[in-house]
Amino acid sequence: MKYQTISPITQEILFEQECISNEVLENEVQKSHTAFSLWKQKSIQERTQILPKLAELLKQNKVKLAQLSAIEMGKPIAEGIAEVEKCATLCEHYYTHSEEYLQPIVFDEKYALYYVPMGIILSIMPWNFPYWQVFRAVIPTLMAGNVVLVKHAPNVPQCALAIKEIFEQSGIPEGIFTNIFISHEQVSNLIADKRIKGISLTGSTRAGIEVNTQAAKYLKKVVLELGGSDPFIICEDADIEQSIKVFMRSRFGNCGQSCIAAKRLIIHKKISEYFISSLHKEIEKLKLGNPLQHDTQIGPMARLDLAEIAEAQVQDAIEKGAVCLVGGKRKDKQSNFFLPTLLTNVKPDMRVMQEEVFAPVASVYTYVDIDEAIEVANSTEYGLGASIWTADKKQGQLIATQLLAGTVFVNGLVRSDPKYPFGGIKLSGVGKELSYFGMQEFCYPILRADLTV
Repeated sequence: MKYQTISPITQEILFEQECISNEVLENEVQKSHTAFSLWKQKSIQERTQILPKLAELLKQNKVKLAQLSAIEMGKPIAEGIAEVEKCATLCEHYYTHSEEYLQPIVFDEKYALYYVPMGIILSIMPWNFPYWQVFRAVIPTLMAGNVVLVKHAPNVPQCALAIKEIFEQSGIPEGIFTNIFISHEQVSNLIADKRIKGISLTGSTRAGIEVNTQAAKYLKKVVLELGGSDPFIICEDADIEQSIKVFMRSRFGNCGQSCIAAKRLIIHKKISEYFISSLHKEIEKLKLGNPLQHDTQIGPMARLDLAEIAEAQVQDAIEKGAVCLVGGKRKDKQSNFFLPTLLTNVKPDMRVMQEEVFAPVASVYTYVDIDEAIEVANSTEYGLGASIWTADKKQGQLIATQLLAGTVFVNGLVRSDPKYPFGGIKLSGVGKELSYFGMQEFCYPILRADLTV
């Protein structure tokens, strides 16, 4: 197995990185094991001292980092810059709030619940947000007193090396953050290793089930942030212009390659014709092009196989009666560029409604009453996020209580934010990231006598 930068535009191999040997991996694990014994003894104030420097380095290098993600997985450079800036904001957030997030819970005059770091956490990270999802998983875990081994996706090795360099420049002690290029077999061996105390994975549901199955054999804690097929429900009284604006950002950002993208648009029948017409016009305005150009809105998909899967999902819908108003295919036969797509007349049994569509594809379902909308929204095996649009806030809150999703927004964009716990239910994941949950997930909650209370 090799880690490779394969140009999403030309399919040319631009960079290769071999997996490390088992001997090198053993040295890295042992180094991390030793480093943990020192890191866990530091106060939260001492641990957080690296965060301002990390934030500064991210801001200073945001263009360079965004160029790398554009080259490796096709993210438009403007979106890449925003992603890096968001990582800096996360560092600043945990610099301010880490001590607060790990405060013990006092039960009575004698006992309190303390959060004790576990040890080495293996973080298995994806390619679609090669910076944000690493920092989102790693920073809270480190600030809680753990150390991390980070296994990146095989198609973004240069982003991985850039993150490693930034951590080294921040002054973090050796062995606290370790970047490892390893094979699937080596991942399995690490999960079995007694020194590894927990596993964090962001990726596909298939990968999550596989890792969870292996980890369960050793009773190891997992946090899994997996796939999604988020519903975007438009009520009859919704602000159409604002909801379209947010939907465009959600569905077509990162070329649709986002687990929390609004993938299923569920619209009240009375406003559907105007809504679809307006949305159609906005989709046609999207600029497809080179991700290194700042005015590009839709870059190539990260891999050729992903574009082929998306094409098959759309074709399945068309064959079953869906209407394709725009797009529906790749720019040309061997291209990673997938044209922004709008499907109407979709039905619940179509692949675009049951599977995760990781592409710039908007699928529209129309409903008559809100109970139908809720039933369709809950009809998949996923439960990551959901968004409801209505002028009646009480109605929005009522609908929110009936949706089976880990994160539900009313009149807002589903997003991961350092302030809020983030994670899915059903096949969308296990556990939470961010907020205080992100620090406490990989801690042992230990009740013990507190004679200072």
